[in-house]
Amino acid sequence: MKMFRLAIIVLLAQGILAQGQIDRKSIVIDRPPIRAIKDPNPGFAA
Repeated sequence: MKMFRLAIIVLLAQGILAQGQIDRKSIVIDRPPIRAIKDPNPGFAA
């Protein structure tokens, strides 16, 4: 009985993980990123 429960839990977990990967989409940014952080000490830049 324990093995049966374990098998059901494993199958359900695999289904949930697979569903999460299907829903994932890549984000496309159609503009160049804006540099938000300015160097406070530009004289020390390498």
